[in-house]
Amino acid sequence: MKSVPVLIAGGGPVGMTLANVLAHFGIRSMLVEKNATTTRHPKMDITNSRSMELFRRFGLSEALRNVAVREDHPFDVSWITSLAGYELHRFRYLAPSEFRKQIRIKNDGTQPLEPPMRVSQVEIEPVLKKSIDARGGTGARRRTLHDPLSIDRARSAAALGRCLALSIADWNDDRSERR
Repeated sequence: MKSVPVLIAGGGPVGMTLANVLAHFGIRSMLVEKNATTTRHPKMDITNSRSMELFRRFGLSEALRNVAVREDHPFDVSWITSLAGYELHRFRYLAPSEFRKQIRIKNDGTQPLEPPMRVSQVEIEPVLKKSIDARGGTGARRRTLHDPLSIDRARSAAALGRCLALSIADWNDDRSERR
């Protein structure tokens, strides 16, 4: 019977980030995911500065920025009545390149180390998965669980002491709650 210090249920950005962080510190983990591949459906769009600082610390920010929207592209969000209609409101956000300038100008410790990034989850997940795969046996292992009772089995493994910790990062189905 296999045992692992940390069992991570959910292979989205949160679960894969946790697996990468644990591997960085030499903590073995197993990430279980109900889907065989990373998502093909866009879910998230903007990764905030603090998350980018975390990715920077663990050597992932450059690879993520390489798949993101160009840094000179503004982050404005516009609420409109329709594509041919009129604008109700615009939320103005600095492009990452402008944000970097602001960080350099106001270098007093109040600014984040990294600007936010606009990139779809469809692009982020393969980068995180590639990092997990590159760590091989020294860090995280990813396993796909196909049956609907997998989350219950993961909880049972934790309860039986086959892992020291169970993290339910994001398991979005009707049979389980989010934690």
